[in-house]
Amino acid sequence: LLASSAASDVYKRQITDAVKIEIVSPVRINLFGRCEVTRDGKNVLPNGELRRKAKLVLALLVVNDGKELPRTWIERIVWPESDPACVRSSFYNLWSYIRRVLTPPDEEPFGSRRSRDTVSLAGLNYVSDVGEVHAQCLLLNGCNDPDICKRALGEIERLYCGPLLPGAQNDQIDAYRITYQNRVLDALVDGVRALIRANDLRLAQHYAEFAFGIDQTREDVVYQYMNCLLYTSDAADE
Repeated sequence: LLASSAASDVYKRQITDAVKIEIVSPVRINLFGRCEVTRDGKNVLPNGELRRKAKLVLALLVVNDGKELPRTWIERIVWPESDPACVRSSFYNLWSYIRRVLTPPDEEPFGSRRSRDTVSLAGLNYVSDVGEVHAQCLLLNGCNDPDICKRALGEIERLYCGPLLPGAQNDQIDAYRITYQNRVLDALVDGVRALIRANDLRLAQHYAEFAFGIDQTREDVVYQYMNCLLYTSDAADE
């Protein structure tokens, strides 16, 4: 009876642990127009804010989703003017802080799968607006299905709330910021063209205006915006 009771207790603990694993929601990392880390809609950051250098490291890891990044590469980006021999302890302290912040309570902090000389978010259960926007941009590349275009454009408008990690002054982040803005604009231009072909001029103008609000200097963005104004004006006169 004692053995049976002990086995039953072990089984109950296993079931409880399995349920806990299933109900732990992924951490959500939003970097477009803000730096926001939430779980189930609640901010998980101490004092509601992440340390400045931690934001840089987090952005580097999210943009390079799942890749193992060399520690020395990150150190050169985050501490560009410091002696490499002096920043290793600073990096490990910062990395430990990031892992603690992102890991759910009562769980062991995630870590690199390879070595202490590389880091990634591969061990973390997370989602990000960066990954979701990228996925929607891929859908719009050469898309000819108006319904798919509409859904993808709507998701981009919802998720792309501004430049990547605004306010961060860093050469590498600046490069990523430009890359993602251009990726979004490419997708918006493709989507607007598809809507014009489908004769959905009102919606085409809406997303052309959204793209124009992001960048008023890109030639294809301005061209599509002016086209939409012309088309809708002609349609109104008919």
